[in-house]
Amino acid sequence: MFERWKASYENGDLNDRKILREALAYQNYLGSPRHIQSEVEKVIMVDGCDDLLNIGMYPNMAQCCLGTEVQFEGEVAYFVLKKKTLLPKPAPYANQNPDFLQDTVLNLRRKVLFISDWTDEANELVLHSPDQVNCGELARGLGLCGTNWKEGERITIMAFNVEKVHKTTWLDSGLVFFWYAAPHQLKCGLARNLETGLPTLREWVLPKQDGAFMIMDYWDREAEQDYDLSANNLGVDYWNACAKEIRQ
Repeated sequence: MFERWKASYENGDLNDRKILREALAYQNYLGSPRHIQSEVEKVIMVDGCDDLLNIGMYPNMAQCCLGTEVQFEGEVAYFVLKKKTLLPKPAPYANQNPDFLQDTVLNLRRKVLFISDWTDEANELVLHSPDQVNCGELARGLGLCGTNWKEGERITIMAFNVEKVHKTTWLDSGLVFFWYAAPHQLKCGLARNLETGLPTLREWVLPKQDGAFMIMDYWDREAEQDYDLSANNLGVDYWNACAKEIRQ
């Protein structure tokens, strides 16, 4: 199956969305450091390529945070998720000290936390401030493929204070096709925008463990409308940009 990904990347018909997904996955493999490639090969031997393209995987902790460790130089990094994921039975928490969310975040099912400072490679701020940002713009900019937010649903944005972060790896993402390897960047990853298909926002990954971060502030936003950003609903501009990138 891995050979099929390679064939899709080298000479497949990228107008076929399934073939293009395979090509993007193989591009992520090529753009990954050799030690990541080695771990990926082990996973694919066990799980198979088709399952990964459809649903991804939950990496184990030994496969997480293997990217370059760097001292975080930004003032703040943001982490985003549904409020009901954060607090399934939420009580009002207005005016609470933000550190009360610390344990809740540590108890999330995910093993790593993807964070971003919402800036691009030129260190230019791309998204609006957390109290004003549009939820759809946020999800697209952060490359949150699979997002399904209903109109009025509460989305919580948290400001993290961190000292050490890791460049994201394909393993951290669960080997999803829509992740971007950013091989030219040593100290950060880049999230692929779900509207333009272009890698834009800087991102990093944190181990989900005590001492890795401190929550400094939080905001609730309401989804302005229904957002279904599953892979099958990505637009033509996204797919065209991805295909162009592979064939350049």
